[in-house]
Amino acid sequence: MVSLPDVPDLSARALVDLLAWFGPLPSWAGSAVVLAGEIALLAMVGGWLRLWVLARAAPARVVALVMAVPVAVGLAWGVSEALKQLWRVDRPCRLLVSFPGWAQCPPAGDWSFPSNHAAIAGALTVGIVVIAWRLGSGWTGVLALSAGPVVVVSRVVAGAHFPHDVVVGAVLGGIVAAMTAIVFVLITPPLIERLRHSRRSWAGGSRSSW
Repeated sequence: MVSLPDVPDLSARALVDLLAWFGPLPSWAGSAVVLAGEIALLAMVGGWLRLWVLARAAPARVVALVMAVPVAVGLAWGVSEALKQLWRVDRPCRLLVSFPGWAQCPPAGDWSFPSNHAAIAGALTVGIVVIAWRLGSGWTGVLALSAGPVVVVSRVVAGAHFPHDVVVGAVLGGIVAAMTAIVFVLITPPLIERLRHSRRSWAGGSRSSW
């Protein structure tokens, strides 16, 4: 049994078992997983950008959902970072002896619980899936549901987080995204409609002046 300060035994054991599976693989395999996580996160951002383009002519409530995503990502990161400073759990790449060196360990004082990457991925996944469903862009939702797990697994393989760090981070991000979306849908549609009306009026006036 693996026992570490401030780390659930089940989570620590799961990480050790995962490393045992990666152990026989060449060093580049772990690095490839870490890189895949960063690429997956960028792909999710690209998916949101595509939805932003598709939503330009959508109902104001859908536009509000799209606008809520980057705000939710920022809030999720902020809440996650605040919790890090509260719990101050060290990274597994320092707590576990002989951790594979296929990724650079974050500096001391950069804490593990919860995972910022997972919080961001959770917020993006919830936001993208809801918007993709409203816009009928199913493959974009599938992209988010596929890329999110790649992000969180890569952070565990990199030694930056224990499994419970990424689970809590992803749930946190999803909750923040849902709450942010509700607030935006309640508050911003009238403003969006006014902006659209002003733009149409300006465009009509410009055409009539010619």
